[in-house]
Amino acid sequence: MTYISVNFIYFLIIFLLAYSMIPQQRIKKLLLLAGNLCFYWWAGKAALAIIIGSAVVVYACARGVDWVYAGYRQKAPELSPPDRLGLFKEYKKKSIYIVAGALALLLGFLIYVKAGRYLGWEKNNRLLIVPLGISYYTLSMVGYLIDIYRDKVKCERNILSFMTCVTFFPHIIQGPISRYDKLLQQINNLPGFEYERLCNGLQLMLWGYLKKLVLADTLYLYTTNVFSNLSGYRLVNIVVAMVLYAVQLYADFSGCIDIVSGIAQIMGINLEKNFERPFFSQSAGEFWRRWHISLGQWFKDYIYMPIATASWFKGITKKIRKSRGRQWGIIISVTVPSLAVWVMTGIWHGTGLDYILWGLYWGSIIILSEILDNWYGKIRDRLGLSKENLFLRVFRMGRTFGFYCVGLLIIIRSSVAYVAGNLERTVWENGIIIIGPMVLLAVECLQEKFHKQGKTIRGFLGKQRIVVRWTIYLAALMALAVFGRFGVGYDADTFIYASF
Repeated sequence: MTYISVNFIYFLIIFLLAYSMIPQQRIKKLLLLAGNLCFYWWAGKAALAIIIGSAVVVYACARGVDWVYAGYRQKAPELSPPDRLGLFKEYKKKSIYIVAGALALLLGFLIYVKAGRYLGWEKNNRLLIVPLGISYYTLSMVGYLIDIYRDKVKCERNILSFMTCVTFFPHIIQGPISRYDKLLQQINNLPGFEYERLCNGLQLMLWGYLKKLVLADTLYLYTTNVFSNLSGYRLVNIVVAMVLYAVQLYADFSGCIDIVSGIAQIMGINLEKNFERPFFSQSAGEFWRRWHISLGQWFKDYIYMPIATASWFKGITKKIRKSRGRQWGIIISVTVPSLAVWVMTGIWHGTGLDYILWGLYWGSIIILSEILDNWYGKIRDRLGLSKENLFLRVFRMGRTFGFYCVGLLIIIRSSVAYVAGNLERTVWENGIIIIGPMVLLAVECLQEKFHKQGKTIRGFLGKQRIVVRWTIYLAALMALAVFGRFGVGYDADTFIYASF
């Protein structure tokens, strides 16, 4: 069951009605857990058993580490900061085996699933169960365990609250990758029903469904047709398809995030922001700070920073500074952790060599842009151009979008269904292919403008007269009903990022 299926809509309506009518927070939390388990049960009983088993293991290990650290917390207040740090290191050594065992189990199973899918075990009838959203909930669990090990977050003692957090159905399929400490805090303090929150959540859901069913799935027909028969199209058609595929991927992924964020908002839970108008980015680094934000932040916290701040790595960069000069030391200190992050990012998206090359491609661009930043600044100064020059800003945005499109070429056969049937073209479809991206761009421009003013489109919309508001709502619903790709004889394409 996906967020765009009819069964899910029925499930969501029944669940939200029951959820809104229950005032007691404890019963509301139990209902949320029941809803999560029902949603996941639809994905398969074996998959449900795996996520419950994983959650129990992580919960038990976190409690074990917390129990070990209890001795440290008793002694720490009486010690000086240096002695406290030394004592904490001793207790970390005692708990490392608990954490290492849990991480080996979680990551080992994730690697097994990804390797099995790459090797085609599903098609060969070999035993391979692929739990829904395993790439997302595994990273969330790993992050939670590492934070417990670092003594950065409080251990959750209530197993039902923890299970509710792990299986929270709005973010289980394709994120955002949640930090359990923040999500647990909200789950343990669920608010009552609010009409304004309901309206805001429904607005966000409607915008997400428009992006997915009207724009992304219509563009899918065109892009798949081109990519399945490259020899039958001219270069200009392939370039147009590449650009439209970039828009399709954004509309597909961000559309899903809008849908699930809206659902969570109705329940009084705010999920992490995962997109911030990435196509307005002026550099590769900025693009990935605006695209899939939760994944980028996860890799920064749990891969980049541990490598960059490790004593052994600092020792290596120190030696390089002495032998090769300060500039080389800085380059190495940035390059090694960045490449590690991007190789892992590629592997997270897929296990083939194409995904590793894709990761190295982005890592190389970001590293080179950092190295050449001063050189670019000198050229700009010589030309007498301001950093905020409109022409330069547009050029940098176009350049970054071009990098993004070229990167997609590396993994295009893995990301797009490569075999397409005979597709019937209608006037409506061709119109959406042209108009749809323009509408999306216009809305993104408005969002960027409002963001700079400290406002939001939804806030602006909420201040309009009821006639204006409902005219816009009904127009959006009409567009979804007329142009949305669903109904009898049509099987809506699943979310692209759900397959990672």
